[in-house]
Amino acid sequence: MAIKGQGGFGEHHYLRAMKEVVVPVTMTSLVNAAMFGLMGGISDIPAVYLSARCALYSVILLYCAIIFCYPAFCYLDMKRQQQGRKD
Repeated sequence: MAIKGQGGFGEHHYLRAMKEVVVPVTMTSLVNAAMFGLMGGISDIPAVYLSARCALYSVILLYCAIIFCYPAFCYLDMKRQQQGRKD
């Protein structure tokens, strides 16, 4: 949604759109990581705490992918749109 409503293809439009995306993604990831960390720390059942550990690793890896990969793809797409290419 932030990319669609950016209003242009300049770097300041890109930075403004990314600022709108980073805060909600960070908050969601922190809440999920806290929940899985708590679940893994409290439970004595191996299946539960191992699943929580795997989920915590997944949340961390997905957060890193969103923060580092998604903006790069968006920037490349904005440059493509700016040049008028339809590919």
